[in-house]
Amino acid sequence: MSKRFTDSDKWEDDWFMELSDSYKLAYLYALDRCDSVGVWKPNEKLLKFFIGDINIAEFETIMNGRLVVLPCGKWWFRKFCDFQYGTLTEESTSKPIISYIKLLKKHTLWVPYTKGIHTLKEKEKEKEKEKEKEKPENAFELFWEAYPKKVGKGAAEKSWKTQKPEIVIILKAIESQKQSPQWKKEAGQFIPNPATWINQKRWEDEAVVVKTKNDFASF
Repeated sequence: MSKRFTDSDKWEDDWFMELSDSYKLAYLYALDRCDSVGVWKPNEKLLKFFIGDINIAEFETIMNGRLVVLPCGKWWFRKFCDFQYGTLTEESTSKPIISYIKLLKKHTLWVPYTKGIHTLKEKEKEKEKEKEKEKPENAFELFWEAYPKKVGKGAAEKSWKTQKPEIVIILKAIESQKQSPQWKKEAGQFIPNPATWINQKRWEDEAVVVKTKNDFASF
């Protein structure tokens, strides 16, 4: 069996820590015994010999998406290749990488593997978009879009640059204060101007809880 990397952070992973001792060993054993692209045919006799009594069906469920049960009954640890080699591409001229791709194709897993990579890339793009939103130059526009009173944008932006508030806190405060009696009264006539709201740090105001008749029904 060839040498391979192991994730030392797993010992502090909540999912791993909650596994029983036998399932921890089964997981580590399977990762050691799988082929170079993370595929292994589960051998119940071997598992029971080395680890003790283990329920294969229950183990597959507990893996919670970390392995895929193939139609032939073999297990495929989906993230194995990425962890060991990084992203595999057919443009690579590396002989080992070419051999891993051939093996994935032999298992009819190349298409599922590439789809998984695309999904991962899409998630990364979403994360990047979220980071872009949090940038100072974009944060004010998010505030302006969310704030219900659109007056004095220039003054508001100047105040924003001075105060440098945290956009996540700001958006939560706006959503909360939109429900307050003051902001709802007379079609929003008493909503502070944006610059005033920022200068006075009104996002720090205590939330006003509006009680309805039903709230007092139990008294």
